[in-house]
This record gives sequence, C-alpha cells and structure tokens, in this order.
Amino acid sequence: MLEERVQALAERRVGPGFERRVETQLAAQLVGFEWEDGAEGAVEVRLIDGTGDGRWQRLEGNPYEGPDRSSPEYRGRTTAGPVWLGS
Repeated sequence: MLEERVQALAERRVGPGFERRVETQLAAQLVGFEWEDGAEGAVEVRLIDGTGDGRWQRLEGNPYEGPDRSSPEYRGRTTAGPVWLGS
C-alpha cells in the first residue's frame, strides 16, 4: 500500500542547528523535502527505529535544478531528495 503524507517542519525560514524529530507512525522509507522562496539549502536526515539510529544523510536543494523562472512550471520552491531511509 502506498501512502503519502506531508508535514510542515517549520513555519518560517530556519538556519543552521534547527532540529526537528518527526514520528510518522508509518514504516517511512522514502522522504523528500520542499521549501518556498527558491533558496538554496540542505537538510540532514536519518531513520531512528527499534533497531537503533541510522546514518545521517545530507540532501541538498538547488533552485537552479528546477524549472526556469520564466517557465509555466515554476512554483518558487526548492526541493531536496528523495532519499531511501528504509530497506
């Protein structure tokens, strides 16, 4: 079964050192991130489950990898990922 969930991690721009733990209540395996304003950024993510802590994975978002500003597909958002966390 495929299920999609979206959860806001912050209501405003955050800087280095921001940390947020998210409990999905799902067997989360694939995650991605998206933020507004078309700014460059990065997030580090790891899976913590009953077997212990997974390794940190860095995901970088570059606004120049998305649609051009003049394109109808442009939405002013930057994305990072997805990355597999599970098996």
